[in-house]
Amino acid sequence: MRYLVNVDWVEVYCRFDPLLYKKDFGSIFGELGRKDFTLIPREYGTRVYANVALIKYRGMDFATLCYNPLSSLANGGIMHPAMCHIKLDNYWCYREDWLEVLNHAFRSFRINPMRIARVDICCDVQHFACGLYGSDLCQGLIKRKYCKVHQPYWSAHGKDSSKIVWNSLAFGSTSSPVFTRFYNKSLELIQKKDKQYIRECWDSVGFKDDRDIWRVEFSLHDTGREVIDTETGEQFDITLEQIADRTTLESLFLRYASHYWDIRKNTGDKRYNCPQLQMFPPTPQLFRPVQRPHLGTMGRTDKQVLKALFEVGTSLPNRKEKLLMLKAIRLYQQSKRVEYCTDWEMEQWKKWAVFAVSDDDNEKTARKAANYEAWLRELERDL
Repeated sequence: MRYLVNVDWVEVYCRFDPLLYKKDFGSIFGELGRKDFTLIPREYGTRVYANVALIKYRGMDFATLCYNPLSSLANGGIMHPAMCHIKLDNYWCYREDWLEVLNHAFRSFRINPMRIARVDICCDVQHFACGLYGSDLCQGLIKRKYCKVHQPYWSAHGKDSSKIVWNSLAFGSTSSPVFTRFYNKSLELIQKKDKQYIRECWDSVGFKDDRDIWRVEFSLHDTGREVIDTETGEQFDITLEQIADRTTLESLFLRYASHYWDIRKNTGDKRYNCPQLQMFPPTPQLFRPVQRPHLGTMGRTDKQVLKALFEVGTSLPNRKEKLLMLKAIRLYQQSKRVEYCTDWEMEQWKKWAVFAVSDDDNEKTARKAANYEAWLRELERDL
């Protein structure tokens, strides 16, 4: 089986200060030259940033810089005024030296990279390890001959002529931490924009010309970027250095594929009981993705744990211990990425309010319970 793993989208969250740039190089609002790089501001912005600029490297398009957030803290918003995003040009995603040039750009433009905002990891194949060709698998998933475990919400795209030909499947939501796509990449290059640099990568692998090349792609952002080292158990976000190293990148893709590209032969049983198809060659897997619920969701087990914590808190003998229990509950919420109080939790807080702050009168306590976040911050200050 021949396959090619690569990154197709790299977007980095950074800190960039236009004032420092203006001090060093003049005005940020004009075309600026720097060794090897040129910054060309555009006449438009985005729904998040007021300014957009094109970064050129030795005359070639290299990246897009979005800066000057519209919702800045200085204007009463929520974003740091120096926050910016850099999106790498697609051509550079397929070059071996993209990280070296990107770090050079960071140093040249006084940009401090914070973390990856989004990365798309993809794998191009003509047929999978089990022998299935991409087109056959796509048609089989549509006709329920095969089934995919996880991400039950999906959509399909195709063409209706003498018969319907499906050429793209999407699983999950574009706002999900992991969004999966499976599509005919050969067809996309013909219909949209032909990219010779991708074809050169295919030639280096040895793909044949008689079959279309299909792509399995995972778009990772938010908590989808979190992985666990299988040897040490250490949890961390995917870094630029890891996705720039081809061996590590391949290991990351195969591990995500073992969970998000779990294809079974449909025998009529429950999906987990159906025989699994081997899609990729077995390989040592150094990482595994962290599985978290969506932001703000509370499962049955989560509610049981919180209910137990509330019950324990009501029986604690003094206010100090009650406040510590509130802190423990908040830490549990943060571990589940629950950033706000759900309706169910609010009812629990109101029931418990008179116990948690025993030296307040009932009216003041009720007022604090109604404003969950402000109340919590005041309690944390008391610790």
